[in-house]
Amino acid sequence: MPAKKPADKRQNRVTKTPETVLASVVGRISPSGPPAPDGISPELVETWAEYWGSPLARATDDYTKRAAVTRLWQMYDLRDKHYEAYRTAPLVEGSQGQLVLNPMGRQLQTLESQILQLEDRLGLNPKAQIALGISWAQGQSQLADLAERVFHPAQPKSGEPEEEDPRNLIAAR
Repeated sequence: MPAKKPADKRQNRVTKTPETVLASVVGRISPSGPPAPDGISPELVETWAEYWGSPLARATDDYTKRAAVTRLWQMYDLRDKHYEAYRTAPLVEGSQGQLVLNPMGRQLQTLESQILQLEDRLGLNPKAQIALGISWAQGQSQLADLAERVFHPAQPKSGEPEEEDPRNLIAAR
């Protein structure tokens, strides 16, 4: 029979205290969000800040989604640049001297498809928010309940004898 993993490396809920679970999540939440990616336009820097200040961004910790959001804003920037090139010259000269559709048009279609997929995953459109909203709301409710139990234990109702908090018994040892 293989040896058991140390308690701190197990994923079993029984071995993790509510305090450590809560601290691991809360410690990664940043109220202002990460800095905007380098090289994106000033308009996108503003929308970046608006996103990280929104309730949607605060619904989960920024650590787990930072890479996806960064990639999305970089794709927004690339789409804007491709669109500008396509808008100024929708037709370009082909290899045989004929007019052909600017290849940036095809690139724009590909980028738009990738952007829509990321927006769906991050809940940045109404349909995705509805699909993700239930699990987010449940997760937030569970996290709030956990924090309430850990930091504000239930008080006995009037007339009931006050029970000893089991955490005090452990701490007294």
